Amino acid sequence: MKTVQFLAVILIMACSMDEAPTPVVVATVEDLVEFDDGYAKTGHVALKLENQTKIPVYSFTVALTLKTDKNTYYQTLRDDRGVPPETTIWVNVQVQYVDSSESSDLDGIQISDLYFE
Repeated sequence: MKTVQFLAVILIMACSMDEAPTPVVVATVEDLVEFDDGYAKTGHVALKLENQTKIPVYSFTVALTLKTDKNTYYQTLRDDRGVPPETTIWVNVQVQYVDSSESSDLDGIQISDLYFE
């Protein structure tokens, strides 16, 4: 009788040990503003990160590609502020251009990777 009870407990535990739920975070490029301070030109990319689940995100990393009319830039942002459940946050990624005559638009920006934990 004790053996049967023990096996039943193991089976129940095995069935309840599914993978932990994973948050769903959607990242979108919302805006690009370019500033030229006379020394260097910088593109400021506004990203919207939306946590669509009830699971908190404690940190995230976003990698993006920004193409201008002359060059392609790769930028990564890591942030430990996280994204609370069912919340949207905005982050700004800055990309300094090599040439102040370069320009880009929203079509030239792509989110290449998004990692969160």
